Amino acid sequence: MKKFLATFLLVITTTIFSQSSFYVDIHNISCIDTIGSEMVFTVEVTNTSTSELTLAFVRTANELPAEWVSSFCFDLCFPDFIDSIATTEDFLSSPLTPGETREFTLHVFAMTNDGTGMVDVKILNLNSPQDNVTHSFYSTTEVAPDENAFTFTTGETALTDTTGSEIVFYFDIHNTSPVPLVLEFNKEDITLPDAWFTSLCLDVCFPDFIDTITTTEAFGSSPLMPDETREFSAHFFTSTTEGTGVMKINAVNLINPSDNYSFELSATANAPVIGNTFTATAEISSLTDTLGSEIVFYIEVENTSSAPLTMDFIRTVNDLPGEWTSSLCFDACFPPTLDSISTNATYGSSPLNPGETRELSLHFFPLTNTGTGTVKIVAKDHDNPQLQTELVFTASATTTSLNDEAGVLSYKLHQNYPNPFNPATIITFNLKEAGYTKLVVYDILGNEIAVPVSGFISAGEHKIAFDATNLTSGVYVYKITSGQFTETKKMILEK
Repeated sequence: MKKFLATFLLVITTTIFSQSSFYVDIHNISCIDTIGSEMVFTVEVTNTSTSELTLAFVRTANELPAEWVSSFCFDLCFPDFIDSIATTEDFLSSPLTPGETREFTLHVFAMTNDGTGMVDVKILNLNSPQDNVTHSFYSTTEVAPDENAFTFTTGETALTDTTGSEIVFYFDIHNTSPVPLVLEFNKEDITLPDAWFTSLCLDVCFPDFIDTITTTEAFGSSPLMPDETREFSAHFFTSTTEGTGVMKINAVNLINPSDNYSFELSATANAPVIGNTFTATAEISSLTDTLGSEIVFYIEVENTSSAPLTMDFIRTVNDLPGEWTSSLCFDACFPPTLDSISTNATYGSSPLNPGETRELSLHFFPLTNTGTGTVKIVAKDHDNPQLQTELVFTASATTTSLNDEAGVLSYKLHQNYPNPFNPATIITFNLKEAGYTKLVVYDILGNEIAVPVSGFISAGEHKIAFDATNLTSGVYVYKITSGQFTETKKMILEK
């Protein structure tokens, strides 16, 4: 263990604090070992003043598992019951001369119990006590040396964009251990087209020639605290050259280098596509209803290309009165906090086939405040993001309904909301003309389950609540008929 610690200390030494009369280099703030081990923390103290310096080292907190002990060493070692030592003759030491550096160590002895300990140490100038620093040191036997102390995950390992773009891969780092972690991130096995370059970002971003960074102050960062999650990103900067760049990213726990992750990233840049690959249109862009209503806008998206198309829908503006929310639906409905969805499996969807048309809906929920809300949605080709369309929608809520039925331009049966649902959902339909209308719900075998609507219905938009409390989970079909108009959609009940 001592040999391992020595290697570890040399690797991650970094200046942590700077004071007017002294500074300290803290080599390690956390250790992981087994019961019965001695865990050692090393600090170098340098006198930066022009006169001799008398320092005191005070243990201000000593939170250890039962039967663990900690002790100080400075020129010599002291019993565990000594909470304060100084560079004086009383402790067989001497003041630091100007420019002198001396080593102080804190030792934690893990006895018969598993656990995690924390010791706070204050270092102060005895001639000027306000000149001081305090730092926490963590030791644990709760994490076995061969277990993962952190997770390092990414959403995607292969991305495509156009030439001249910046292609970014995002990772979430989560400390699952009970002690702070110093992590190292490095890139290797880099193969890039001409004039491409790469960069790493963690709290700050670094030039392309920096291949290794750590969670230390030397890199503008800090150790990852227990249960903390932080974002790391790897960037490919493409040029006018088409091609694919490849880079391997490694994440290593420097307390236990066998605790590590590796990902191979692939970034592809193609020349911009000329001509649109899709259309995204909405018949109505402004609606008014009463407080407490759900105001829904429907967008038709068509793949006009000759290949399957993955679409991104991004809510770029969400300017709403207080206590309003808005949300997006595409095959499934999503929470108001989600600003971006795509037609891929991550969002319970799939690419649009050539010539396919699908419906996207935007839902406003005006609650207790009257007013007008504005939402902008950008629809873009995921593989050719320069091909995009922006749609702007405004919804107003008043205490009295001002809904203009004349704004409904055609017959339409909309996707129910929410979907999947439990136990109730809303079915919305538009009638261009008044007439006898029937809305029927069937099970997947074609058996009639319910008839929510049957009778003469006026022109306009209508919302029907369907309660499936007495039904079992599964796929159901709902069908509307009004005059010559008929349309069918599916809905999913999940209990």
